[in-house]
Amino acid sequence: MDSHLAFLRLIIAEARRFPEIGQVWYTRGPLVTCQYVAAYLAQQQASGTKLNAAPEVAAQHFYIMVDASVLRRTLATGQRPGSAQIDALVQSAVDLILAKPDAKA
Repeated sequence: MDSHLAFLRLIIAEARRFPEIGQVWYTRGPLVTCQYVAAYLAQQQASGTKLNAAPEVAAQHFYIMVDASVLRRTLATGQRPGSAQIDALVQSAVDLILAKPDAKA
């Protein structure tokens, strides 16, 4: 994880001077991840799973909830959440993007 944080710090620091670096990182990292999650959620929706938002929006929400919670804490404090904390965070994000069984979609 340390090398990932160092890489991310470098991208953020240099993206202002070299915008293409930031663009390449974004399109090959967060964007691809959100597209992958959105495709998965669309498949789940087609199988009957109800979402609280369109698959693309739900994927973005999921990504931001999980990534920002872990990444910002780690960047700011150097403290990494444990596996149980990450599992709880992911479950909470899933609970927020999935509609309750009795909810209307």
